[in-house]
Amino acid sequence: MPDFLAPATAGEPEELLKQVRATPRRRLRSEMENIAARQPVPRWTRSLGEDPAVLRQLVDSLAATYDVLLTPYRPQVEARLEADSALRARHFLHGGMERVLTRLHPRRFRWEPPCSR
Repeated sequence: MPDFLAPATAGEPEELLKQVRATPRRRLRSEMENIAARQPVPRWTRSLGEDPAVLRQLVDSLAATYDVLLTPYRPQVEARLEADSALRARHFLHGGMERVLTRLHPRRFRWEPPCSR
């Protein structure tokens, strides 16, 4: 995936889309050329660094995808994230980082203290 599609800074979707929209053409070309050298890419991606309308259409498509697929579920996702953060904070308060790590996902994640690194 090209780096310009995943800005390093956190923010609201509108802010992230604004960052994608502001990606310099040179960076668009460079990242897409690097990807194309390793794997097949859709033909339209070659125009990203040349035609501002193509980038605009990509950003508009990302916005529409977010609106349709994620916006309806955002309140539930945020509520679950908040509940999970509260749970991790309680674990930390009552047992430190060791308790947080041992209770992350017992079936998939195993923590055996001590860890030297």
